[in-house]
Parts: sequence; C-alpha cells; structure tokens
Amino acid sequence: MPIYDSFDSKEDLIKEVNIYSLHQTLYDLTVDTFYDRYDRIVEFGFKYPKFFLDFVRNEKAFVYETDVLCKLCDFMKKDNQLKDYHDRVVLRINSRIEAFLVGIVHIYYEEETSERMIEVAKKVVRDTAKHIIEGCIKNERKSAN
Repeated sequence: MPIYDSFDSKEDLIKEVNIYSLHQTLYDLTVDTFYDRYDRIVEFGFKYPKFFLDFVRNEKAFVYETDVLCKLCDFMKKDNQLKDYHDRVVLRINSRIEAFLVGIVHIYYEEETSERMIEVAKKVVRDTAKHIIEGCIKNERKSAN
C-alpha cells in the first residue's frame, strides 16, 4: 500500500513529516552540548518558520513527557555550570531558552532566511542562554542564602 493512501492529503503527509522532524530535533540528545541542541532547533525554526510557530502555538511542541524531561535534565547537567543544580532549575533554564528561541523565530518570520541570518540567530540564542543561565544561578544562590 503506498504511503500516501494513509493520509487525506499531500498537506497532511507533509505535516506529519515535519512533526516527526521537529520531534527528532527537540528530543535529540546525541549532540555534544545543549547549545548544539538549541542550534538545531534554531535551524529548524528558521527553515520552516510557519510550521514551527503554528506547531508551537497549537500543539505545544515544548510539552515533554516525564521520561524525556528526565533525559533532558541529565543531558543539560553534563555541563559543568549546571551539574550541581536541581532539576527544576535546569528545566526553568531550558524553558526560558526555548521561549526566547520561539520569539526569535517569530520576530524574523516574515523575512527571507539566509544562512547568515541563521548563524546570527544561533549566536544570539547562545549568548542569551548564557545570560539566562547566569541569572537563574544567581537567583538560586540568593534563595539558598
């Protein structure tokens, strides 16, 4: 049976392929660092901005199952900056970075995407992630004292 018989339309098939690709990107913890993971999400968001933003708005792309959250925490805690922090702090950092990432894609949604723009967005997300981490760590230290 041809694959297209399983879908009502070509658009439905394309949507399912995109959903699969986005989930592979979000759940991929085989990259070296969490910054590399965010780079991949930026690339996906900039290459497929309409789909990415619609999916995040309507289908809550960043709602992870418990086992995925545990793996994500463990993955992020491989970084020396985060290794000693509670999972809730690490997840708060991740959710803030992901929210910022969605905002970046939204801001540039109407513009023609170039490889240069994607590289600049990656740098902006990495720099912002560093500031978010520093802020969360500072707040955590304050509340511990």
